[in-house]
Amino acid sequence: MVIRSMLVFLLLLVSAVPAALAEEASPKLAGVGVVMMTSPYHGAGSAVMPVPSFAWDYKGFYIRGIEAGYAFYDQGGLKLSAITSPRMMGYSSEDSPALAGMEDRERSLDAGLRAELELPFGKDLSVNAKFLNDTMSRYDGREGELSLEQFVKGKFFRLRLSGGVKAQSSELTGYYYGVRGAEEGFDRPAYSPGMAINPFVGIMLSSGFSKEWPVILRVGVDFLDPVIRRSPIVEDSYTATAMLGFARRF
Repeated sequence: MVIRSMLVFLLLLVSAVPAALAEEASPKLAGVGVVMMTSPYHGAGSAVMPVPSFAWDYKGFYIRGIEAGYAFYDQGGLKLSAITSPRMMGYSSEDSPALAGMEDRERSLDAGLRAELELPFGKDLSVNAKFLNDTMSRYDGREGELSLEQFVKGKFFRLRLSGGVKAQSSELTGYYYGVRGAEEGFDRPAYSPGMAINPFVGIMLSSGFSKEWPVILRVGVDFLDPVIRRSPIVEDSYTATAMLGFARRF
């Protein structure tokens, strides 16, 4: 279980540094950091561990941590990309006594499209949309994301503020937050959540005395829809992620 948890969080946050610095147009980045992520499940707790980071771009193809893609259109402030990334959700029944008797919920591989549009009425302001679909028939669902991002650039820092919503299909929420009939217990009734709309906010600060060695702080919070919070296996109303690290630009 320790190894499995480390792999989950390593893959999930390996992209934190490259994603935070993507607007600086560097094709190669490598670094390390420390990440903390909460779990919404009863008794599952949080995890803190070191993580690496990596970024690479070449003629429209890119890898930024766990996301890989190809930008097939990039004109007039609009960029369209085909993307793929693993879905790092799920749990093992051994993660918490409250999950004992539940069937493990597995990670999957998503694929879809990303659209990024620079808004003409705001400096360094953009709208981002993403649509992902399960390719491994694990949860057999979809997720759509819409966000607004504002960049603030200074001499010694880069600040990115973001906020938006994630729309998750009933198949996705049912797999990761539902309770099947065979999993019912004394204090765990069967439950099938419907479609969920999860608002989220994020902040990223990159600073340092050298552009070759930036220090990055990144914090994000997802607020879970009431249909998820009502699940008998869910304890918290949000999930939070925080990362502190540094990277080397090549």
